[in-house]
Amino acid sequence: MNTIDREKFGDFIARKRKEKNLTQKDLADKLFISPQAVSKWERGQSYPDITLLIPLSDILEVKLKDLLQGEENSDSQVEDLIRKVVDMSATNPEEERRKKKRNIKIFSLAMFIACIEYFILYKYANLDLSRILTPIILGVIFASQTWLFVSDKLPTYYDENKISFVSNGFFRINLAGLSFNNSNWKPVLTYLRIWTLGLIFISPLIELALRNVESQTIKTLGMLVPLLILFVPVYIIGKKYE
Repeated sequence: MNTIDREKFGDFIARKRKEKNLTQKDLADKLFISPQAVSKWERGQSYPDITLLIPLSDILEVKLKDLLQGEENSDSQVEDLIRKVVDMSATNPEEERRKKKRNIKIFSLAMFIACIEYFILYKYANLDLSRILTPIILGVIFASQTWLFVSDKLPTYYDENKISFVSNGFFRINLAGLSFNNSNWKPVLTYLRIWTLGLIFISPLIELALRNVESQTIKTLGMLVPLLILFVPVYIIGKKYE
């Protein structure tokens, strides 16, 4: 995208966004990015990641070719070709399918083992499942998001800007003082995936360990352990590879 006029490109996005009655935040929310990123595009300071070009053109209801040129000048054959090239450049379909299948298998196997664990603890250790229903539900929701929907790769603008949050569907993470990029995101996401499954497996064991403890303080500290095991290592890993 080095041959594209930055200012012309930014002005075109701003004009079309306003025609759609969208604020920068509205557009950012639809693309799951920060309003600051949209602002930088419109001021000609940076370009969108290639993975965002097709979604951006669809939201603004403009041809991808016109978006890249910063002006409307229809040519359907060129448009189709550009969309195919951009789509192929943004993702490797075969690689994505392979990773998706692997993650589905791991997640499904983990859920199967967790069900066996809960059954054994319920039947032979008198586990009260109602007391850990919330962490179980949260664990399943976040595990499914991290394993099945969140990508290993961040848009390239994360490498150009200091962004402390990542959002994808229901998944949200925001850590002040830590900038996410493609150097630290994969190890951070790997840990998050392990932690979400660990929460599912460890929650019933924590409940059993604290079942006969009378001190409310100790019980509270015990329930906070999973959160400490989440944020502290994520911050350390993120800083290490930042």
